[in-house]
Amino acid sequence: MKCTSEKKTFGFYKSALDEISSTIPGFRKSARDDLAPGGTSYLGACVFRSDKPPRVHTLSAAYYFASDSEGLSLSTFKLTGFRFPDQDPSRLSSAIALAMDQLKNH
Repeated sequence: MKCTSEKKTFGFYKSALDEISSTIPGFRKSARDDLAPGGTSYLGACVFRSDKPPRVHTLSAAYYFASDSEGLSLSTFKLTGFRFPDQDPSRLSSAIALAMDQLKNH
């Protein structure tokens, strides 16, 4: 059933975003202190790690720290990625939770 698959996928991403969001406060100082000039540091969730490139386009999320900003980073494991400065992953997690609730009603 398609909805069951979508619920699992949404749940997977929601859990990963929650993990990233809860880890940010403890990681922020060391990420900022160890940042090379012009460099970027990323904090992700273990579920996004892979030894091999994915066979399908998948979404990866992380929290980035740069010299001029920090925030949510989304990418597709390709060169394309999007940064959302000053945005916590918990906001996207909340949107996913809403989508999951709407799926329950269908």
